[in-house]
Amino acid sequence: MKFAYPKFWWKSKNQHGVHSPFVYQLVTQCFYDKNPVENQAPIQQFHQDLSTSKNIDHQTKKSLISLPQAYFLNRVAHYFHIKYALEIGNSLGMESQSFAQSGIERLQVFTEVNTYSEFIKEKLKAEQKIEWHPIQTLEKQLGNSEEKYDLVFIHTENQFERSKNHFEQILPHLHNDSLVIFDNLYLSAEMQELWSYIKNHPKVKVTIDSFYFGFVFFREEQAKENFRIRLHL
Repeated sequence: MKFAYPKFWWKSKNQHGVHSPFVYQLVTQCFYDKNPVENQAPIQQFHQDLSTSKNIDHQTKKSLISLPQAYFLNRVAHYFHIKYALEIGNSLGMESQSFAQSGIERLQVFTEVNTYSEFIKEKLKAEQKIEWHPIQTLEKQLGNSEEKYDLVFIHTENQFERSKNHFEQILPHLHNDSLVIFDNLYLSAEMQELWSYIKNHPKVKVTIDSFYFGFVFFREEQAKENFRIRLHL
């Protein structure tokens, strides 16, 4: 959306003015921590492979997150000691690779079958922590499982109803300290409507709008608050 970032920057905060100890610690010790997490070399290599690949067209490459954003997600997963994660939606696998290098023991990746799935699976084959599944198995996987995920990343793909349904589907598979991350919050008015729906959901306690990603927490001990935190990515 045109002029979205300047408007976001004007309304956003850094760690100053954040009165929630949980959010303040997250911002100062994770969001703004520039010390690299271990095993960033595979993230850099995978990003380079995707960005230079002739198997992926230019338009699709536009959906690839930047390397600083990939490092940032890696740092978030490391900060929360993520052990079990889920990625939902059409993806090039960059987010999964970022999570996998942060100490996750087992990462299940659900992604829609697309032109590039075989190419990406080949690249991720050496990463034993990632399991690749077609999106068609999502309802079956969640419906037949009692697994609780520490982190769920939802690619909105600029689709309100689809993203809303994904969110509702994963709610029974979250615990008190789970984190859900959304992308593309400012891609359209429809995505802003989605974010408004998420913020007002009765099960959601804390949200952080960082422009690039939306963070959702369910901590019962927290007062219900919504934050806009600017990042330097």
